[in-house]
Amino acid sequence: MTASIPYLFVPVFSWPGAPGGKLHTYQAGSSSTPQTTYAEDGVTPNLNPVTLDSTGSAIVRLDPTLAYHFILKDSTDTTTLWDADTYQSQYLSAVNTVDSGAISYARTAAEIAAAVTPTNYAYPELHFLRYGITGSASDQSALIQSAIAVAAVNGGILIAPKPSVSYNLGTTGITVPANVVIQGIGSEVVLFIYSGTGYAIDHSGAANGLVNLYVQTSAAAGNGIRFKAVSRHSILDRMTTESTYTPASGRTGTGFTFSTASGDSGFSGFFRMSHSYSLGYKFGMKCSSFELGSRTWTSIVGDQIFIVGPGAGICAGSIGIWFDATTNGVGSAIYGGTIEGFEVPIQIDNGGFGLNYYGDIEGNTSNTPVLGASYCGEIVIHPAGIYHRRAANATANVWFKERHLNGVLDRESRGVQRITVTNANGTEVEFGFFRGASAIDGGTPTLALGLHASTDDDLAAPERNWIIFGARKMTWGSAAPTSGTWSKGDITWNTGVAAAGSPGWVCTTAGTPGTWKAMANVAA
Repeated sequence: MTASIPYLFVPVFSWPGAPGGKLHTYQAGSSSTPQTTYAEDGVTPNLNPVTLDSTGSAIVRLDPTLAYHFILKDSTDTTTLWDADTYQSQYLSAVNTVDSGAISYARTAAEIAAAVTPTNYAYPELHFLRYGITGSASDQSALIQSAIAVAAVNGGILIAPKPSVSYNLGTTGITVPANVVIQGIGSEVVLFIYSGTGYAIDHSGAANGLVNLYVQTSAAAGNGIRFKAVSRHSILDRMTTESTYTPASGRTGTGFTFSTASGDSGFSGFFRMSHSYSLGYKFGMKCSSFELGSRTWTSIVGDQIFIVGPGAGICAGSIGIWFDATTNGVGSAIYGGTIEGFEVPIQIDNGGFGLNYYGDIEGNTSNTPVLGASYCGEIVIHPAGIYHRRAANATANVWFKERHLNGVLDRESRGVQRITVTNANGTEVEFGFFRGASAIDGGTPTLALGLHASTDDDLAAPERNWIIFGARKMTWGSAAPTSGTWSKGDITWNTGVAAAGSPGWVCTTAGTPGTWKAMANVAA
């Protein structure tokens, strides 16, 4: 060793919980062959073991050409507090002085609890490089899973820097538990590759998620990212998942999956997606099994979500957003983004319900959503200018709380306003404003202004055009009604009124059609 090297930093080993502790230093891979460390001048050898001061600290310089095995024991030199093998630093290098002090990142309590030993102490806890995760052509899923285990002890954000070679999840993939987030850092893509047929990244529990990562799946049945049994504050932010399998027509996987497996606690609370992409999958986003029986409130909120399929007409049966028959998706909404390159842009199977979508739908085999009778939600599509709203039977779905529902309500507009309600008695139409139970409900509104028809588009008969004020109904016709149910005091105005003729008829006895009397004639 020489004293001529400029030392710009003082390397301090610190373990506050071990005042007077004994730091033994050995050759890497050995617990019996001592290896020398140095004092501040880089020349004077330290005693071995090094005795920590009353604050649990000591100056420890290493030979940059050697790797060390550290064992820290208590002040009595009997109980091992820390054991770290194969540690190498550049403390004595005139070129790389910024590394000094890295020995302060000692093995943490969380790492001990998770039975994980870092391989590079120059990086802090929850950093990929600390655990030897550097990107590789070989499977690194086990290494990444061990780092996740550390983060799961107390919860935290696991940092993934951009690797020179992509992070390889092999055919196994990884699972992210509650309170753990994996975040890519830097302005460039942090790439994970997966070659299996399950899920590249799976999640379960509350407050977990992914930020700024790019996930590629290469198998035909490979799936990107799944969240299951999620509750409260889980996130996907600046995420991309992409299927690269060729030919594209053979893809069967899903980009984003939200589901509740048998025995799971349910998918509820708040889940946020923002500025994320699903690219090339047969199914862009699929939701399944959200505990319909217990009315679990499901809130998936997406902002700027781009869902792009294999291409229109390329992959048979492809769907952009798919809610199956077991999905309670009420409270779910996507604002902005696009759905393109599928056979069907949005499909809600009969039995499932929910989803409000406000965004672009174009470049699909059909740009019209396929909505089961149970669907309730709202879809506003750009650039087609289509507005679509539907809600299920009020007795089966209470989310919209529209008192006039007694069947499946479907409201659309493209130049016109139209509301259609289909129930067990056939198709009926109401258009207008109502307070209280409507005529379709079999009740009498306290306020109504609108049109009603017992069969679609049949608005000619007098009993099918009316205005209601309070509990009384007014309509127009050429004669007193001969069908329909009427209340005492209802009025039918004469559309053919003439001088000295009756202006209309009044119902004097309620019934079907009830008793009607002509009003007094108008002046001649």
